[in-house]
Amino acid sequence: MTRGMLCAAIASLAIPAMAQAQVMFDTQKVTCSYYLAMQPNDARLFSAFMSGWSHQKGGDMKVDLNDYDRKIVQLRGWCATNPNELILNRFQAM
Repeated sequence: MTRGMLCAAIASLAIPAMAQAQVMFDTQKVTCSYYLAMQPNDARLFSAFMSGWSHQKGGDMKVDLNDYDRKIVQLRGWCATNPNELILNRFQAM
């Protein structure tokens, strides 16, 4: 294998990994308007993280997926009327 072919092979492996950029943000600063504007998959992942975080912080280690879905619907409704509020504050109150 020539050097050029080896470089091309390595590049072809690295490029797809670079194409999936990570999205990083400070969870303490996420407002409702930002949350509602997230792509559906990002909002789902963020909601799951925040739900797990708030449950763990309260000492609750159980997962109730029906309750989770209900709370996310409530959160989205609350956010629609409170776009400038921080998501963190709402999760702490739930």
